[in-house]
Amino acid sequence: MQLHTTEEGYDKSIWITQSPGARWQPPDGVTERPVTVRGHPGTAVPGEIEWTENGQLVTIESRTYAYAVLSTQQLVAIGDSLH
Repeated sequence: MQLHTTEEGYDKSIWITQSPGARWQPPDGVTERPVTVRGHPGTAVPGEIEWTENGQLVTIESRTYAYAVLSTQQLVAIGDSLH
């Protein structure tokens, strides 16, 4: 797992996890949207995206106060920038 925070602390952070062979399950009551990340089909919910690449579930979460959650477009841009 990678954790990226602002200088102010953990109240504004991005969590990036890779889980071999894992499957993602959306939280109850949350509407999913399809996204494409690094050319792979994925799923977005508010503040989080996921996709499977090379047999690993990759998840990027915007962990912060609700008013400051990154948009799906911003999270996809982060995912697309990963090497």
